[in-house]
Amino acid sequence: PTPSFQFSFGGGPLRSRLWFISKDETHLLQLQEDRFFLNWRKRPNGISSGFPYPRYEQIASTYRETIDQLNRYFHENFGSGLKITQAEASYFNIVPLESFSSVGKIFSFLTADALNLEGFATNLVETVLDANRRPKARAYYELQSLLGADLQKLARLALTVRGKPQGEDVSAGLAFIDAAHLHIITKFCDLTTTESHQKWGRIT
Repeated sequence: PTPSFQFSFGGGPLRSRLWFISKDETHLLQLQEDRFFLNWRKRPNGISSGFPYPRYEQIASTYRETIDQLNRYFHENFGSGLKITQAEASYFNIVPLESFSSVGKIFSFLTADALNLEGFATNLVETVLDANRRPKARAYYELQSLLGADLQKLARLALTVRGKPQGEDVSAGLAFIDAAHLHIITKFCDLTTTESHQKWGRIT
């Protein structure tokens, strides 16, 4: 999961990208002159030491804490907080496959049983509507074939929801990310098959 903001504030630009990595190397915080990202990454140090795959609430809590600290810093030092112009949330899932042609057993929107596939790449863009059927964001779904280190056939699904929050303060940006997360979870279930849900032990 990758929550992020695009924002603007007064003063000179950073003109660089700053990376801050947690001790177990699982969390990567990226700060640019107009962007603020938090990534969770699967790392041997974190997993083998007993750190489980985090739930969204854990990552969101860390993100809120760090963005609030940054917002307070600009309030205290520049007299103005962050102005949020865009927000997004992304999920990246890598799934093992029996073969590239069997991708339809996992993903409901791509059937390739009749093809001897060497690979695949699919990009979909969807308009996300609010309760009044008005556009409020865009969702991007990208499915790509990969080969693992042991030549294991894999599928990488990236789901991203990006748009402009209803307000320009941090709380509005966080609310957008929470809504984007719910949309991604729903669409992941829509884009994957009942067979895969049963295999993964999905709880409804």
